[in-house]
Amino acid sequence: MKVPYRRLYVFVEGPDDVRFFERIVKPRLEEEYDHIDIVPYAEETHRKLRSFLLSVRQIEGADAIWVCDKDRARCVTERKQKVKESLPAVDDIPIVVVVTKIESWYLAGVGPKGNRALGIKNQPSTDAITKAKFSSFRPRKIKTNRDFMLAILEHFRIETAQQKNRSFRYFCHKFLHSDTLSSKCDATDSN
Repeated sequence: MKVPYRRLYVFVEGPDDVRFFERIVKPRLEEEYDHIDIVPYAEETHRKLRSFLLSVRQIEGADAIWVCDKDRARCVTERKQKVKESLPAVDDIPIVVVVTKIESWYLAGVGPKGNRALGIKNQPSTDAITKAKFSSFRPRKIKTNRDFMLAILEHFRIETAQQKNRSFRYFCHKFLHSDTLSSKCDATDSN
């Protein structure tokens, strides 16, 4: 039996999420999928998103993942429910909730070596990192949060991030099969 061409659509909020998923997540999924699209949705209308999601369901061999921040929800379950209520077409697509913001996933991947290179203090857990808190960690020599994120990506280690952020660890175990990826991705890291 011929294996169909496999596509993955990862729906993310905005440009910071796109950058993270393109650089960190997509390379780890390329062995499993023939084509991966990282789709930003924050600026799209519900009508357009609904149409896109319905068309993805019609593609043989296509999978999708919806990624969103926890925002003001009390818990992950509440956030997932809010997404499903506002966009019912997401109902049967796996939803991953980033706790608290994508900035927390960025910062989670920095180990001791990266902390020294960037001139920042180690954060044993990044589960409570907000945009404002992330900005407060940015060294003065780095002018924007975007530049800070780009600098972090140069030092990012998946194994370190899994230790420091529960929602990233969940994502890795569910979608990246991290038990085998950890050694493959971080074998050269001495963090």
